[in-house]
Amino acid sequence: MWANRVSVLAAIRYALESAAPATAARMKDRQAFRDFDDWRTLWEKFEELGEIPKPVMPPPAKPKFNILGLGWTEDEFSASAAAGPTGQLAQRLQESVDPALDLVALRGISREQVQSRVRPFRPGGGGGSGTKKRVPDEYLRMLGAVGEHFVYQQIKVLFPDFDVTNWRSRAKEVFGYVEGDDSLGYDFEYHDVDGKLTGKLAPPRCLIEVKSAAQDCGHSFEMTTNEWETAIQSHNSESAVYLIIRVAGTALQPHLVDILVDPVDLHLRGVLDYSSRDLLVAVGRPVS
Repeated sequence: MWANRVSVLAAIRYALESAAPATAARMKDRQAFRDFDDWRTLWEKFEELGEIPKPVMPPPAKPKFNILGLGWTEDEFSASAAAGPTGQLAQRLQESVDPALDLVALRGISREQVQSRVRPFRPGGGGGSGTKKRVPDEYLRMLGAVGEHFVYQQIKVLFPDFDVTNWRSRAKEVFGYVEGDDSLGYDFEYHDVDGKLTGKLAPPRCLIEVKSAAQDCGHSFEMTTNEWETAIQSHNSESAVYLIIRVAGTALQPHLVDILVDPVDLHLRGVLDYSSRDLLVAVGRPVS
């Protein structure tokens, strides 16, 4: 090994003396052809080279999140969503739409009474004991946008007069539509003049809030205080009906599992409860 190193240095010196004699002389002056130094030690012998270069570390791989059965980085998700109806996201969501969805069955689920007080939601612990790992915020935003777009496509199939103007939240911006408003306390607004969505003829104005889950919806979900206050205002004024549409399976194949008509009324009837802070909402289990 030693002999090989000496031979290589001799060959380099010979080549440099022919091609770049000044460089070869400078290296000879610094004993670069004699000492078997680490490259960093050798570098420091030549002040004209400046500081020792720092190793270039490759950027960490961006995390992928499971949505609609595929792994997406946040950038990949945004690019596909921005493509609108022609993007892979919108097309895969369209494949999950059920043109024969039974709205009556979804809103008519019989429920048990909520037996125990809902435990307050802890932002750092996923709503449980505080030890459960919190889902990344970017993943929650993706799931929410996917759930809303799925509801948009599903309702549009069932109601021909339903279009993107009924979509009010900012999630629609993700899919390339015009600016939305997240301060309203609901995601969609629709005049259900025939009562097919709510089962009620009056009032026809529906305020629709979408709650999405990657897997099973379970029996609880989060609401903001603004959303709950909007539901209270709708209940008390009787100028609109507040609906919560729950979407399960956004990580693989989304589907509607629940329509909660007037959650405040459900609360008064004892089949829905919520924590006093952070609004973790629980609904009674379906009665089989």
